[in-house]
Amino acid sequence: MSMADQIILMNDGKIQQEASPEEIYFEPKNLFTAQFMGTPPMNILHVSNEAQYKMGFRPEAAQLSEATKTSNGMNLKGVIITREMLGSETIYQVKNSEQTFMVKSTNRNFKVGMEVHVTV
Repeated sequence: MSMADQIILMNDGKIQQEASPEEIYFEPKNLFTAQFMGTPPMNILHVSNEAQYKMGFRPEAAQLSEATKTSNGMNLKGVIITREMLGSETIYQVKNSEQTFMVKSTNRNFKVGMEVHVTV
């Protein structure tokens, strides 16, 4: 993405989005584009019982806190099931009763098996 002013992102021979790298990353036009860009990819959560509505957030946009603490924002309670340290950042996989999602953090103090709140 750092080598181009404009990107054309295609899937099965069809253009999904044509835009700057920043626009594709921060303002994806569809679900494919949202999940294609970024490592780890954007989390997509179902927010209704019928699975009609989905919400996405980037792993680096979420914050972890101990399950005993609360904070402002949308809180998802879950358990850390994997922890991968990548130098200055750690990627946590968190599972709640319904879904699994990723959180990228500079905080390395959370361990596998810990109950946490994920705030977006």
